[in-house]
Amino acid sequence: MSRSIPRLIAKIGGGTVHVYPTKPPSCGRSACNWRPLPVFQAYSAYTAHLDRRNADMVRSPDGPDFILSEHTFAYDGRNLAWESPEAMVAMLCTSAPPPARSAAGCCCGGARIAAGRSAR
Repeated sequence: MSRSIPRLIAKIGGGTVHVYPTKPPSCGRSACNWRPLPVFQAYSAYTAHLDRRNADMVRSPDGPDFILSEHTFAYDGRNLAWESPEAMVAMLCTSAPPPARSAAGCCCGGARIAAGRSAR
């Protein structure tokens, strides 16, 4: 198990988790409280309707508390950030940038990725 996994689990606590773009959370033997988006594999949200369902869940108070970004590559060279474009924009617009980039801010505000939900 990676040394970062215990720190990640401590940060998440009892919060709910979705992993973007494709896999259920791997938190070692500890059970994560997985709350996937309706179409949890982003490449499967290939219609506007499916993409919107994911985006709606991201914006919903019932959505996951944390969205973890999985470092992966598309086998066919696609840009994974835009597999489900409306959901990606929703994630970016409801996320806090990493501390090192906080001065840049987000074009649409909010706080969520890695930092968890903020008071809305």
